[in-house]
Amino acid sequence: MAKLCCQMMHRPLHLQKMCNLLWEELPDYVVISDVKYPVWTSFKNWVQILILAEEKGFSDGHAVAKMLKLCYKEKLPKNIVSAILGIIAFLNGDTEFSVSSGKKSAQKVFSFNQDASVIYSTFYEKYGIDLSDTDMHWYKFCALFENLADDNPFRTLIRIRTMDDNEIKNSKVSRQVRELKSKYSLKNKTEVDVAEGLACLF
Repeated sequence: MAKLCCQMMHRPLHLQKMCNLLWEELPDYVVISDVKYPVWTSFKNWVQILILAEEKGFSDGHAVAKMLKLCYKEKLPKNIVSAILGIIAFLNGDTEFSVSSGKKSAQKVFSFNQDASVIYSTFYEKYGIDLSDTDMHWYKFCALFENLADDNPFRTLIRIRTMDDNEIKNSKVSRQVRELKSKYSLKNKTEVDVAEGLACLF
């Protein structure tokens, strides 16, 4: 069962539960009250959903409407909260859900919006995949994204953002690190608190 994922845009991108990519068929639905609801599986849809959740939140009616359209193919669940929980479940690598409390999210270290170009180039360099020309399943994308090697532009960006310049004794190096962190800092540092967002719907 999926957790309420309060770390959707945080380190590292990780599915709470995911089918075995080696032999299991990838799901294209979520189950809500014992009813299957077909969903779009392209990573492009789910990246857009995450960006909307990050920038607008679940209390923004227009953003939620767009998330639902990006998620569900045909019919929508009648209950809006259940529909959103279905989105969260699929994001986390599951097809069913239950409500459970989440821990405080970790430091935000990347953004699918701000870091789009470096993520694109890293996928192309590492896997030879042109993300603009594929609609791979969200779960496949997550597996590849999570296992990017350390020696690439995206991981370098993450290391810069997570460096603690206070622990660097050399003042010159410490200053350089601060400058790099300032240069590559995330513009939108809002954390996605799903539980709070859902509460706003009532």
